[in-house]
Amino acid sequence: MACQHEREIRIIITGKTGSGKSSLGNALLRKKIFKTGCLSTSITKKCLCHTERLNGHRITVTDTPGLCDTNDSNAEQLVQQEQMLAKQKRDREASRVKEEQAKRVREEHEEYIKKKNDELKKAEKELQERIKRDSEQKKRNWNMKEKRVKIN
Repeated sequence: MACQHEREIRIIITGKTGSGKSSLGNALLRKKIFKTGCLSTSITKKCLCHTERLNGHRITVTDTPGLCDTNDSNAEQLVQQEQMLAKQKRDREASRVKEEQAKRVREEHEEYIKKKNDELKKAEKELQERIKRDSEQKKRNWNMKEKRVKIN
């Protein structure tokens, strides 16, 4: 889940076989995540997705098999890419729901804390008033005792 101040960037790399899609993905992520090589056939056989946190950004890069690959039909590749996009959409929706739930829980918690603080302030005020009344009553009782002693 991305935090509130974290920006999320999603990149899907497509292109012809051997055009450097995996190398670009690795460069964007600043890690060797996707397998690369110097071949005329596709090294990436399935859509691969990886997420990294860089400079306060959550970056998700999806590497896809090359278009016009000699081993796979373009239709198969497009189906794979569509499946990856659908998965990412579900993941985004789940993330959004989690963020909404977290926000609701935070708001409920803040409301509960405010209510308890208000109750505490009220109880403290009542206690101070009671202490003041008791103190005044003790003072009156003391004064009455002094008056009785003086009279006797």
